[in-house]
Amino acid sequence: MKKNRGTILTDLLLSLTIGVLVFAMFVSILDVYKKVKIDSTWLQNEIGLVQLQYHLMLAYDIEVLGDELSYIIVDDKYVLRLVNERLMQQPGTLIFLLDIQEVEFVCEDDAVFINYVYKEKNYNQILVYNE
Repeated sequence: MKKNRGTILTDLLLSLTIGVLVFAMFVSILDVYKKVKIDSTWLQNEIGLVQLQYHLMLAYDIEVLGDELSYIIVDDKYVLRLVNERLMQQPGTLIFLLDIQEVEFVCEDDAVFINYVYKEKNYNQILVYNE
């Protein structure tokens, strides 16, 4: 009977080659993931701003009070203010923005803007046109 010499060596080289290729693909996928990674809190804040804009479209008697914004929806008065680095609607616990250090509401040219600081970067966004 003949022995198959060298088959163990070729099998070992083949599996080593496949392992190196899989590792290279894994490293390249990890590199792409690092480049595309999105800050989930920033994304949540963007969604919260859109929700706040829709919310304020229903409001009337909007008053800008510097770091607070008061308004009325269906005979209920609400106030937006910064509480523990969260922009919250009170009464209640509806949270629109997370992890923000400062907030300021500004009324210019019949529009209400929000200026806020998130991760030491300033953001400015229009909320609603005040008629």
